[in-house]
Amino acid sequence: MTRLECPTPALYVDVDGLIWFNDANGFAEGDAALQAIAACIDTRAQAVGAVTARLGGDDFLVALPRGTRDLARRLAAEIMADVDALGFVHRPSGKFHCPFQALHVSTLVFTLAPEMLLDRGRLLDDLGYALWRAKQAAGRKDRVAGSVDGLLPARPPGEVSDLEPKGH
Repeated sequence: MTRLECPTPALYVDVDGLIWFNDANGFAEGDAALQAIAACIDTRAQAVGAVTARLGGDDFLVALPRGTRDLARRLAAEIMADVDALGFVHRPSGKFHCPFQALHVSTLVFTLAPEMLLDRGRLLDDLGYALWRAKQAAGRKDRVAGSVDGLLPARPPGEVSDLEPKGH
């Protein structure tokens, strides 16, 4: 793994709607979809010398130690298009209402400082909150490409995201 010596452009990638996909299509198909999405992310990242990591669940990190924020934005768009092209469609389910027709990803470009990696739970929470804010600003719940300048916003204590599925 590449050691980060200084702040670097990075990309947070979150799979939109995986929980509903698992409910409608089964966990085996959900796992296969997640593996295919991870392969898309890794392939695009390796092509530009970036480093990838799975933060947990359906959350991924792409660090571009020799890249720029513009490269991170371009990489985000390419990853979003690649995942759309995979065509993982939700089968209708009477159990839960799925707000998405297919699996997509949302992305967030930010600056990753080495000390942020010391507390993965905090990093994931801050990234999730920043992406949630980007989704609110865009008026969408999926396929959002956001960007944060400066520090990641911390989720205020007790604030709950309206993007989390109800009844799970």
